[in-house]
Amino acid sequence: MKAISEQTFASAHELERGLIEAALKDTLVLTETSRLARRVLHCFRMERIRQGEKGWRTPAVLSFNRWVKNTFDRLWQPNRPLSRLGSLRLWQEATLRVPPPEGLNLGPSLYLQLQETFDLLTRHGQDFAGPPKGQILADWRREVSRHFLNLLNIHQFVPWTGLLDTVRKAVEEGKVVLPATIVLAGFDEFSPAEQALVQGLGKKSKLSLWLAEQRPGKETEVLVYATPDQECQAVCAEVLREWNRGKKNLGVVFLDSDYFERIRRCLEEMTDREERPSDGLRYNLTFGRPFLPILFFKRPWFPSVSWRTPCPDNFFRLSWSLPI
Repeated sequence: MKAISEQTFASAHELERGLIEAALKDTLVLTETSRLARRVLHCFRMERIRQGEKGWRTPAVLSFNRWVKNTFDRLWQPNRPLSRLGSLRLWQEATLRVPPPEGLNLGPSLYLQLQETFDLLTRHGQDFAGPPKGQILADWRREVSRHFLNLLNIHQFVPWTGLLDTVRKAVEEGKVVLPATIVLAGFDEFSPAEQALVQGLGKKSKLSLWLAEQRPGKETEVLVYATPDQECQAVCAEVLREWNRGKKNLGVVFLDSDYFERIRRCLEEMTDREERPSDGLRYNLTFGRPFLPILFFKRPWFPSVSWRTPCPDNFFRLSWSLPI
């Protein structure tokens, strides 16, 4: 395999510009996330519009997962990729064949957890359906996984690692047309299953890993409190301190819905102890859709608007969900 060259850009903006220029030179750009791919394509379209162009060819910028899926579809394999709905149906059938441990409720939530465990273990080459090891819940999962694998073969479904392996073999056999250069953008690391495909790509094309340099800044501070109430009181006190220092556009994000009432109560207690001056703290509580069920939040989360965007009337925004 050819060595993978690395290039680091000073900022995310420079990385985006570099990816656009590379794509225009018939380079295949594969990004770690679909969001980055959409961002690069959006910047490309905006630049074409600013230049007054009426039409253009969309550059080859895709997420790594999307490219794998598209390539697999073009191979016309007899098996089909395992969909989320298909996995739920197969896990349901597999769990019905093995009596669950006492207290374990069968249902979609459990099937999703089984699929996430299956994906994680297979991506890293771990044994997920081995012999019993004396742990009730883990042994039950292993036995259910064996039935799940059998059902995959019966219904001709291919899990994600199967797609990676099929595409890798097709690349090595010359069945996939690749450009001379491939840029992998935004990747911190590859799972063993992905690494095997990347190595296969490196045998056919020149690979380059592009990253944006992380700017040095204050290290993340982690504080641990004895109770949730103490935690919320400390957070609200910090908000008040920052407000009094002149930082008006502030936000607090929390994951557990139970914190909403605690935060509201703490803010009311701190701001209502005396008559509120004209420049006193003003805040807005938003109780919307929780983050945790949203799939993209399982990867690094991002704000719905730039933190530099001014808030109307200098309102302090307190939210734990994205407006979707």
